[in-house]
Amino acid sequence: MIGVFELLAVLAILALSLLFMVVVAFGFWRAGKRHAWRQLQADSPLCPRCAYDLRGQAAARCPECGATFTLGELWEAQRDFHDDDRRKAISDGVTPRR
Repeated sequence: MIGVFELLAVLAILALSLLFMVVVAFGFWRAGKRHAWRQLQADSPLCPRCAYDLRGQAAARCPECGATFTLGELWEAQRDFHDDDRRKAISDGVTPRR
């Protein structure tokens, strides 16, 4: 027959195992959310002229600088904006050369 102390030891081990699994699952969940947020930021359309975030805009016009662009120009600019040096240059106020 199992004594009280052995039963408490088994329950403590089970509780710690469950806690460990919850912590690990939470870590994976947070990492997934962080990855999804970075991907969302990377996929955000940016204005070809001023790099303003165009998420949610219905018109092909930047509300920040007033630039108009075609869908092709927007796609080309997105490829360029993924380069970190170009993003840094734009954030410093320097327009990158094409």
